[in-house]
Amino acid sequence: MLGYGMGVCGLSFADFCLLTPREFEAVCDAVNEHDDGEQRAAWERARIIGALSVSPWSKGNVELRKVLPLPWDSKPSVPAPAAHKIASKEEEERAFERLMKRRATYSQKTTRNERDGNP
Repeated sequence: MLGYGMGVCGLSFADFCLLTPREFEAVCDAVNEHDDGEQRAAWERARIIGALSVSPWSKGNVELRKVLPLPWDSKPSVPAPAAHKIASKEEEERAFERLMKRRATYSQKTTRNERDGNP
């Protein structure tokens, strides 16, 4: 998990240590969605180039989906969002306070380890 968090997601070690498993999962999901979008965009550009390449020799309009069918053509482009409960102002404040406590605890451990000579 550490390698994926730091290498793929671009998290620092300190940021990785501050995340709960649920938060780390949310970061990974966001990175994966971003990467999927980038891949789709590249394939869509390839499809357009293919259609433009064959259009001078075709009679009539060239349909992009017939030139290069892609897996997501038959599926809805946006998956239905999962049912998420919207947090109230109080819940957001409690979550923020928990995050600040975790940061303070992590900072204290880091400072203590540096003072004691432990990496």
